[in-house]
Amino acid sequence: MTVRLYHSANVANDWLIAKICEKLNETEMVISRTNLRLVLKLGSA
Repeated sequence: MTVRLYHSANVANDWLIAKICEKLNETEMVISRTNLRLVLKLGSA
């Protein structure tokens, strides 16, 4: 399952959010009782 986050008004915040998403994606979180892996992305692409 992919969760897309909107860009913030501040480029520095976007950079930080992207880094947090990157670190969380490295943990390969799986939603309990499913085979869905949570993937966080910043922006529409």
